[in-house]
Amino acid sequence: MLRLHAATKREADRANWLAQEVKKATASIEAREQELVYRISRAAEFRDPETGGTFSAWRITRA
Repeated sequence: MLRLHAATKREADRANWLAQEVKKATASIEAREQELVYRISRAAEFRDPETGGTFSAWRITRA
């Protein structure tokens, strides 16, 4: 009976640990997605008014 209790506790501890790992991984993915959206929206702000294309990084840094 004691072995069963110990095994049940280990399984519960492992399930809690896995849930925490999933939360951390999900938060990391969400942060990356937010950064990507931010960077893409910033890049979209740099449109060449004459051609409608985006400014190249080289042209922006050389200006």
